[in-house]
Formats: sequence, structure tokens, C-alpha cells
Amino acid sequence: MRVAIGVDLGGGSLRSAVVREDGEVLRLLTTQTPRTGKDAVLAEIHKQVQSLQREWDVAHIGIGAPGMVSDSGYLHGHAVNISDWGEFDVAAELSALLGSPCVVRNDVAMAAFGESHFGAGRGADPVALIAIGTGIGAGVVVRGQPLSGRYGAAGEIGHLSLDPHGRLCRCGRHGCIEAYCSATGMIERAHELARREAGGLDGPLRRELLQGTYPALEAERIYRGVAEADALAMLVHQESCVALAHAVALLVVSVGAEVVVLGGGVMNASELILPALEQPLRALLPPELYERTRIQPGELGPQAGVIGSAAAAGTWTQGVKRVAEGSLK
Repeated sequence: MRVAIGVDLGGGSLRSAVVREDGEVLRLLTTQTPRTGKDAVLAEIHKQVQSLQREWDVAHIGIGAPGMVSDSGYLHGHAVNISDWGEFDVAAELSALLGSPCVVRNDVAMAAFGESHFGAGRGADPVALIAIGTGIGAGVVVRGQPLSGRYGAAGEIGHLSLDPHGRLCRCGRHGCIEAYCSATGMIERAHELARREAGGLDGPLRRELLQGTYPALEAERIYRGVAEADALAMLVHQESCVALAHAVALLVVSVGAEVVVLGGGVMNASELILPALEQPLRALLPPELYERTRIQPGELGPQAGVIGSAAAAGTWTQGVKRVAEGSLK
């Protein structure tokens, strides 16, 4: 049996897994991403990988990390959603820390790699994936390989501005895609709208926010409001889907994506999001492109990143034996 370790570092969670060559996850560890900076994040990755290696005799490690990560594993610039995560050689530092060479790419590129080989993008080329979660990221797979670009910027659409006079994004610019259709952006937008004069937006969600009933609002609550036709939730949803449609269209025309996979936690509401994309996409794309491009939710869920990272580790470990006994649950 050939296996590898895949690590998926996101703004909200850190996952590490032992993954078989057919994409099956044999063992998964998950925790919240440390908020105290780079050293704490690296230490937690080390802890998870060591735990898996005590159970499985495997050295090959693939890691998906946020930000503009080049093919060599170097991070250019900074990742907005992780404190102190910027401008360093991720592959070199993690390889030294773990005692094994690591393949490091952008986290969403790794998820796209997983979906292209084992999920919603099987058999298609190119495949693009947009991850809609704490932030917005995208990854592209061309001819079966993740696309990074010279400085790891391929697919980095989250902080592309749609409107220089739009909402302030956490990156410091205005009108970024992430400011509208990430879970964080939607939550912030809901609070902004709730504090305005009602203007037709009064309803259960607005009243709850003003009363402090939902001080820790989550995107799930917004989409429950959409299902109930709550005016405030509907406006946040509509704005989000227009921004997301621009992101999809950008990937369709820039890389010729045959399939655009939509992943991330917000896509738990895919039955509401996918129909809302149809009208803005028809307005943005030529008919021949709109009709020939598949837009669909991911099949691998939150495990897409660890599966893709393990697969990208390159040479699958031959003849791996189980080190520790016990349940794989």
C-alpha cells in the first residue's frame, strides 16, 4: 500500500492526514489554526506530522499553505488570514523542522489538485477551484499539475479589486472579491447593513444583530435567513453571488477552465448559491463559454486539501507498514 502525508493549513483550521494513493484518507487530525504567529503554526504542523509518523512509517509529505507560494515552496508577500505568515521559505523551514523533504504549494492549489484527480474535476482540463471560507482563494490545475506562476500568484483572485471605491478589505484595499463573498466578508457586511436605517432590510436577522443576539454571527445563520427570505440576508447573499460570479468568470476566461469547482464551508449552502450564480454569469460570459463550462460543488469537502497535498508529495511511499495498532477512526 502506497501512502503519503498531506497537510492543509487554512485561516481557520489545520488538518493533517495519511492518504492512500487512491485518495482515501486513512487517518485525519484537525485543530484550529494557532493565532499567535508563524512559529506557533509551524510547531503545530510539526506536532501533527509527528503524531501521524508515530502511527505510520511514511516520510513523504505535501503541504498546502496560504499565500502566493511558488513551485519551490517560497512564500511571496503575506497571507492576510494568518498572523506573521509572510515572505519566507516555507518548504525549507518545514523540511528542516520535520527532517524530511516537503512539497509545498498554495493551499487552494492543493485542494484543486485533489478535486481534479479524485473529485468533481476528474477527467477535465483545466480545472479551477474557488475555496469560499474564512477568505477567498483559487487554485488551477493544468494538464494534471497545479499551476503556481512565477511568484505563486496563479489563481490568487481573493484580493483582486472589483471596485476601488467598494468595501474596505482586511488587506487594506477596497472592493476585493474576498470582502464580499468570503464568510468573513459576508458577516461583516451583514453587521454593516444592520446598523443602517432599515430601508426595507428590517427583519429577524437585522433585529437579532442590533439586539446582540448573534455577536458571533456565522455564514450559516445568513443562509438560514436566505432560505426564509429575510431581506438583509438576501441582500448579503445577492452581493456575494455577484462577486463570486466575477471570480468564476475570471477563471473561465483566463485559464479556459473546463470545470470550476466551488469548495469551502460556505458551499454547505450550495443549493442556494448555485442558482443565484446563473444570471450574473450569463451577463459576464459569452454564451458559448457559459454553456460549456461546468460550475459545481466539490466532492471531497474539507478533505480536498489534505488529499491533494498528499498526492502532490510526488513519489508515493512503497511498502508502507502500519506502526501503531488501533482504530483509524
